[in-house]
Amino acid sequence: MRLRLILAMCLVVTACAEKEVEDLVKRLKTRDAQELREVTGKIARLPNALAIPALRQGLHAAKWRTRYMSAKLLGRFQAQEAIPELIDALDDSIGGVTVQAAGALGALQAQEAVPGLIDLLDDTNEVVQIAAANALGQISAPAALPALGRLSESVVMSVRAAAISALGPCHDSNSAPQQSANALRRTRRALDDVSVSIRIASIVSLRSFDYRGSVDDLLRLLNDPSTEVHHVAVQALGEITSVDQSAWQGHAAPDMRLITDALDSIATATTNVAVRTRAQQSLATIAEASTVFP
Repeated sequence: MRLRLILAMCLVVTACAEKEVEDLVKRLKTRDAQELREVTGKIARLPNALAIPALRQGLHAAKWRTRYMSAKLLGRFQAQEAIPELIDALDDSIGGVTVQAAGALGALQAQEAVPGLIDLLDDTNEVVQIAAANALGQISAPAALPALGRLSESVVMSVRAAAISALGPCHDSNSAPQQSANALRRTRRALDDVSVSIRIASIVSLRSFDYRGSVDDLLRLLNDPSTEVHHVAVQALGEITSVDQSAWQGHAAPDMRLITDALDSIATATTNVAVRTRAQQSLATIAEASTVFP
């Protein structure tokens, strides 16, 4: 009798807790920024077992703000069980909800979402295109390479940058050798783009290719007119710590002094503190690697 009473009380408590969480999720529709922060904070502190079921229901709410925040929070909760509903949310009539669903699926590295995300690369909403490209990069989806390659030619700079950034993470020389080679060519070509953000996106993307065949390109970018590009190129060069790395592929005379001399010159001559510090850090990384692997 006592056990049954305890079980009944537990069920009541659980039901009350679930109702409280459902009410919190409904409040995600608020337009008040302070209330939204308060509600989001409360939900974020809940155990997964309570928050995730309510947020999954929130994806079906009539109010788009509830759907938007539910998708966003499900990504934070790493809610693998919500992947089917998040994939359905890619077709939401509100672009912002689609963007949050794509972001959550990327964070969850949901391979099953790849076809839907590829379709979104052709969306008329540029923000949706960017979210889809970012998610595909997080998932590392070789199947997306052809569509990302086309998108990397977009006239919209932010869309082009997102596509280029995703090419590197999506490449797979084993399962998609030709498409990966094309992606590498596109990425290296973007190093000469007129846009600073595109040149930076290209360097970042090349990291996933291990900077294959790009030593001279990176050294050339040390003379780029943008200090932002300098900073990223200096960091990239610091990740090339041996002539055995693929970054030297096709180089006539691999020699680490080409990198260390260039970085030393930057560290000595530049007036930009951030770039100088990064050059010093890169030199220290290379020096440490040469000690470990002489």
